[in-house]
Amino acid sequence: MTEKTRAVLHSSQKDDWGTPQWLFQVLHVQYRFTLDLCASAENALLPRFCTQVQSARVCNGGTLQPLDWTQERFFANPPYGRQWPKILASIPQGAQGVFLLPSRTGSRWFHKMINDASWLVFFKGRLKFRGAITSAPFDSVLFGYSVPRPKGVEGKFIDLLH
Repeated sequence: MTEKTRAVLHSSQKDDWGTPQWLFQVLHVQYRFTLDLCASAENALLPRFCTQVQSARVCNGGTLQPLDWTQERFFANPPYGRQWPKILASIPQGAQGVFLLPSRTGSRWFHKMINDASWLVFFKGRLKFRGAITSAPFDSVLFGYSVPRPKGVEGKFIDLLH
């Protein structure tokens, strides 16, 4: 990919987008998340969270402790830069949770996630992320891992897979 193409595809000046509160609430009611996988102390949606600089396998509410993935149900809205595929790679097979990500259907990571996910849903329209004045300059998608499809969001999603 050329630098010019990359600049267009990743034209935003930021890579951390605060999850819309309505979206997190709808998902949290159904899934009862136990861990915000990609957060900071300032934007964590749950009391237990992992920061961007910590390994997803050794964080727990900001302190370094091993995670028992059989007891976790995660939500992840990672920074949309190049570092987040490392977060995905650190999550063991069978872990339960939901990723909120940009819809970059032409990228390798997107196709890997399609193969690994239990389901995915695209949003109708673009999300207005928390703290943003306008909608995002990109489309978004939810990927579910070992959890049932979301309910109660009719009209907001387009359900396409699995």
